[in-house]
Amino acid sequence: MSKKSYEDLMATLKTAPGVSEHLNKHSVIMGKKILKRRLQLGLTQKEVIEAIRSNNAKITQATLSKVECGDDNITSKTYDKIFNVLGGLEDIEPKFTRDPKKNEIVYH
Repeated sequence: MSKKSYEDLMATLKTAPGVSEHLNKHSVIMGKKILKRRLQLGLTQKEVIEAIRSNNAKITQATLSKVECGDDNITSKTYDKIFNVLGGLEDIEPKFTRDPKKNEIVYH
């Protein structure tokens, strides 16, 4: 059995029906960005939760885990609490990949 890289695995997964659509969902993209930022800062989920609570806000570790996994049922208030303790946001700029009327790829 040969070793496969992460890239090989992702390429294989993207050929499965529905996987690309799932990976391109807003909640999944935001979850990846939040996880990446938390890891860049060297924070554990517990430390993020403690920081949120020190701002007199509430969130559970289970909720943070759901956010990082791309759960669909996360409120904008929850995202805001997390963004705040991870340093805030500069901006969120949507980039569209295709024209749904023409089914053509849109280039940025």
